Amino acid sequence: MGVQASSNRSNQAGRSSENANPSHFIFLCVGSPEQEMIAKACLDRGDCKGIGLCVGASLDFLGGAAERTPVWMRKASLEWLHRLAQEPQRMWKRYLVDGPLDTLSQGAGIRSRRRSGPDRLSQEIRGRKPYASGPFI
Repeated sequence: MGVQASSNRSNQAGRSSENANPSHFIFLCVGSPEQEMIAKACLDRGDCKGIGLCVGASLDFLGGAAERTPVWMRKASLEWLHRLAQEPQRMWKRYLVDGPLDTLSQGAGIRSRRRSGPDRLSQEIRGRKPYASGPFI
């Protein structure tokens, strides 16, 4: 299911797939952030049943369709570099542009919440609903 064009397409693709194939476990393997958007939309709608698991390329690795990173690179936290070397045309933007921008924006968000007091931050964390791998209902 190619859903990179827009979050609306992601939501509709997830909804039609879930409605056509109701199950206890739903493996979302469309990559990040699309799979997380589908899971969140499903949680927000409240009409999905079962447990959604955002597994990305895990099934490709398990099925042998993609080569797993060597153990020494995983231990050194360099799996991203191996994937970038394997698929530079597809992965360059994710690892060299989007990743650093996401890290910077998350850091800025944490700093701004800390300024508003630790109680507010802990309440936000406790009140947050899991959606990436939590149950839909």
